[in-house]
Amino acid sequence: MNLVNETRIDIVIGIIYVNYHINKYNTNFHKDLYIEHKRVWNNLKEKHYNGEKDFINRFNTIIESIKKEKTNLV
Repeated sequence: MNLVNETRIDIVIGIIYVNYHINKYNTNFHKDLYIEHKRVWNNLKEKHYNGEKDFINRFNTIIESIKKEKTNLV
């Protein structure tokens, strides 16, 4: 099964953002891409997450958890 295809651009954008977060690139392009995708997808509203800051903090927490715990059970 191919998980990365034309209907799963969210996976590609997530990978791009993770690369940016881990390597601490000196640009906001990757973050802006991630946020704009979320804005188009759900207007930055999901459960109790609302706005750019919530979405960035949530994803950063997931990334750091996976690095530390080797799982995404956040």
